Amino acid sequence: MKELPTADKLLNDLLVIDGFIPDRVCDSLVAAHRRFVEATEWSDNGLPVQELKYRDNETFWTVRSITDRVAEVIDQHFHERVGCDLALLCAITGTFRHKLHADNSYVTCPRHGVDAETLVASQCRCDDIEVKPNHTFWRKYSALMYLDSDHEGGDIVFGEGPNVFGEIYLKRITVRQGLLVLSPSNELYYHQTTPVRRGTRYSLNSWFTGDESRFCTVLA
Repeated sequence: MKELPTADKLLNDLLVIDGFIPDRVCDSLVAAHRRFVEATEWSDNGLPVQELKYRDNETFWTVRSITDRVAEVIDQHFHERVGCDLALLCAITGTFRHKLHADNSYVTCPRHGVDAETLVASQCRCDDIEVKPNHTFWRKYSALMYLDSDHEGGDIVFGEGPNVFGEIYLKRITVRQGLLVLSPSNELYYHQTTPVRRGTRYSLNSWFTGDESRFCTVLA
């Protein structure tokens, strides 16, 4: 395996930007999700924004303008032109949480399997692990935007991935209304969420690709 970047390099490319979405816009996106989805505790209750183009055109174009701004941040920081691959309005409540994962790849070990949390729990340090592309391998950047502060828990934790990826860094981010958390989607950015202890945590989750053939296929 090639030499891994330093913690400083990885954290420099993990962007945390307060106030990226104005409060009034956050409130309108939360209201839109509530209109169309009755949140349960069994999933993240993801509502594909593309479906809103003909059901709630104003919300569709609001999200389109936000993802365009995220693409500008990616261009400025990573010097890469990208397009939005998927955008979801989400709501997490109850016992559901996102398990430890990376967004475009996974680590596999011949002895300990592919589940990241199992690999961590087994303290896998095998030297024949492999990094393989997952079912959304084309995604290059992940943008998580948080829409409310009226909840407890639901923080996002980066780092502590399986095997060698668990020893580089750890960053826990307390989510709050208007916050943007932006990172590459690869195996260096394993992440998970903590349980929501009270209320419902709303977010706008979006992913970006550098594959120009996919530009404008989502939120077009």
